Amino acid sequence: MDPHISKNQLLGFSVSILIVLLLNLLKQVIKLQKINKSLTETNSLNKEVLTVFSHDIKEALIIFRELSKDLQSGKIDQLSFCNSINFHSTAVSGIVDNLFQWSSVELNPSVTIYSEESLNQQIRWIIESMKVQCQQKQIKIVNRVQNHIYWNINFCVFEIAVRNLISNSIKFSEKGSEILITYSNNQLHIKDSGIGIPAKQIATLFERKLRSFYGSIDEKGYGIGLILVHDVLKRHGFQLEASSEEGKGAVFSIKNIRNTHAKI
Repeated sequence: MDPHISKNQLLGFSVSILIVLLLNLLKQVIKLQKINKSLTETNSLNKEVLTVFSHDIKEALIIFRELSKDLQSGKIDQLSFCNSINFHSTAVSGIVDNLFQWSSVELNPSVTIYSEESLNQQIRWIIESMKVQCQQKQIKIVNRVQNHIYWNINFCVFEIAVRNLISNSIKFSEKGSEILITYSNNQLHIKDSGIGIPAKQIATLFERKLRSFYGSIDEKGYGIGLILVHDVLKRHGFQLEASSEEGKGAVFSIKNIRNTHAKI
C-alpha cells in the first residue's frame, strides 16, 4: 500500500469503481424492467428475479456506505478497506453478470449460430477469465478434458453454462480446494469437494423458483444461475444433471444430445 495515498484519494477511487458497476447494473435493470412490462401476470419468476436483484443492489450500497464511514472514522485501516471493497465489488459484479445473462437468455431469444469447438480450448479460456474469483478463495481448477473432443456448440451458450457452474462450485468450495473438469460418455463433468447438496434438494434443484443459499464463506445465492444454465442448455440440445453427497461435494454434468466427434 502506497503510504502517500490519502484516505480521500482511496475513497474517491473506490467510489468511482462502484459507480461504474452500478451504472452497468442500472442499465440492465432498466432494460429488464421495460421488457418485463410486456410479460403476462403469470410470469412471476422474472418479477421475483427483479425483486431479488433490487434487494442485493440496495444491500451492496449500504455495505459500501458503512465501509466508507469506518475508513473515515479510523475504525478500519486502508488495507482492510481495500480487501472489503474487493470482496463486495466482486459480489456486485456477479449480480451484474447474472442480470445481464438472465435478461439476454430469458427475454431476448435470437437465431443461434453453432460451430465445431474444442472443449479443452474453450474451457481453458473460461478458467483463465475466472482467475481472480479463484484467487480469492485459493481454489485450483484442473481441466482434464481431452484435446481431441469437439462439440458443435454456440460459444455464448457454452460460456454461460460452464462459467455459472464453475462459479457455483467456487461458491460452495472451501478455501484451498480443487475443482475438477473431466469428459466421459459424451458428458462434461464439473466436480467440486465442497459442502454438497442435501438429497432432498437434488430432485427440485432446477425447478423455476428461487431459494436462498450461502456459500462456504457466506456468499449469498438464490439458485438463479442453476435455473439459467438448465433452461438455456435444454433449449440448445443439452441436458444438465446433478449428483451430490452432502459434505463431500457435487458433480454437475452437461450431456450433449446434439452430436460430437473426435478429431483424429
